[in-house]
Amino acid sequence: MGDIAEILKSVPEVKLKIIPLTWELLDESGHIDIKKASYNTKEVDAALEEAESYAQHTESAVSHLKNLLR
Repeated sequence: MGDIAEILKSVPEVKLKIIPLTWELLDESGHIDIKKASYNTKEVDAALEEAESYAQHTESAVSHLKNLLR
Protein backbone atom coordinates (compact mmCIF):
# COMPACT_ATOMS: atom_id res chain seq x y z
CA MET A 1 0.00 0.00 0.00
CA GLY A 2 2.92 2.36 0.67
CA ASP A 3 3.93 2.08 -2.99
CA ILE A 4 0.62 3.57 -4.11
CA ALA A 5 1.00 6.49 -1.70
CA GLU A 6 4.50 7.18 -3.04
CA ILE A 7 3.23 7.09 -6.63
CA LEU A 8 0.44 9.53 -5.83
CA LYS A 9 2.86 11.83 -4.02
CA SER A 10 5.06 11.92 -7.13
CA VAL A 11 2.32 13.75 -9.05
CA PRO A 12 2.21 17.33 -7.83
CA GLU A 13 -1.18 18.89 -7.24
CA VAL A 14 -1.26 21.82 -9.61
CA LYS A 15 -3.52 24.52 -10.91
CA LEU A 16 -2.18 24.66 -14.44
CA LYS A 17 -1.45 28.12 -15.84
CA ILE A 18 -2.63 27.02 -19.28
CA ILE A 19 -6.32 27.13 -18.25
CA PRO A 20 -6.63 30.79 -17.17
CA LEU A 21 -4.17 31.82 -19.89
CA THR A 22 -6.33 30.18 -22.55
CA TRP A 23 -9.36 32.09 -21.27
CA GLU A 24 -7.36 35.32 -21.55
CA LEU A 25 -6.36 34.56 -25.14
CA LEU A 26 -9.84 33.81 -26.47
CA ASP A 27 -11.48 36.23 -28.86
CA GLU A 28 -15.22 37.01 -29.01
CA SER A 29 -15.92 33.95 -31.17
CA GLY A 30 -14.19 31.57 -28.75
CA HIS A 31 -11.02 31.06 -30.79
CA ILE A 32 -7.44 31.74 -29.72
CA ASP A 33 -6.46 35.27 -30.66
CA ILE A 34 -3.10 34.66 -32.32
CA LYS A 35 -2.12 38.33 -31.95
CA LYS A 36 -2.66 38.20 -28.18
CA ALA A 37 -0.79 34.91 -27.98
CA SER A 38 2.15 36.30 -29.94
CA TYR A 39 2.54 39.12 -27.42
CA ASN A 40 2.69 36.57 -24.60
CA THR A 41 5.03 33.97 -26.10
CA LYS A 42 7.11 33.53 -22.93
CA GLU A 43 3.99 33.07 -20.83
CA VAL A 44 2.45 30.70 -23.40
CA ASP A 45 5.68 28.67 -23.64
CA ALA A 46 5.96 28.43 -19.85
CA ALA A 47 2.31 27.37 -19.50
CA LEU A 48 2.69 24.72 -22.21
CA GLU A 49 5.89 23.40 -20.65
CA GLU A 50 4.19 23.18 -17.25
CA ALA A 51 1.18 21.34 -18.75
CA GLU A 52 3.42 18.89 -20.63
CA SER A 53 5.45 18.17 -17.51
CA TYR A 54 2.30 17.58 -15.47
CA ALA A 55 0.95 15.26 -18.17
CA GLN A 56 4.18 13.24 -18.11
CA HIS A 57 4.07 12.91 -14.31
CA THR A 58 0.43 11.87 -14.47
CA GLU A 59 1.12 9.35 -17.25
CA SER A 60 3.94 7.85 -15.21
CA ALA A 61 1.77 7.57 -12.10
CA VAL A 62 -1.05 5.94 -14.07
CA SER A 63 1.38 3.45 -15.59
CA HIS A 64 2.80 2.54 -12.17
CA LEU A 65 -0.67 2.17 -10.67
CA LYS A 66 -1.76 -0.10 -13.53
CA ASN A 67 1.30 -2.28 -12.97
CA LEU A 68 0.56 -2.55 -9.25
CA LEU A 69 -3.09 -3.42 -9.83
CA ARG A 70 -2.44 -6.19 -12.36
